[in-house]
Amino acid sequence: MSNFSTSTVRTVTPIVVGYVVALLIKAGVHTTSASVTLVLAPIISAAYYLLVHGLEQKYPKLGRLLGIPATPQYDLNGTIAGAVKQVAPAVEAAAAKEVTKLAKPTKTGTAAKTTAKKATTPKK
Repeated sequence: MSNFSTSTVRTVTPIVVGYVVALLIKAGVHTTSASVTLVLAPIISAAYYLLVHGLEQKYPKLGRLLGIPATPQYDLNGTIAGAVKQVAPAVEAAAAKEVTKLAKPTKTGTAAKTTAKKATTPKK
């Protein structure tokens, strides 16, 4: 099954479960208001997805409760996420180098601080 199909099934399944559970709750509440279903369905769907997906991390077979036990695998080449993943180590190294530079006092920096201090100290 393609990644698109897998991700679609794993997205639609919690929505359907949430809607069905909301309808069952509405039937038990004895109300004719459709707003109960409109409010409950997305809340139940999100809670269901988060619960099952969280448990799936520890118990992979529970992925079946999302329709398909396999998670989609995405190719990051040609995407912003892929570019960030490739550039991140270089950016991190450059940032660490700059932080190291800033942490070391330099003679120029010390002299500048001393000169600034003399200029702001009132004369007696």
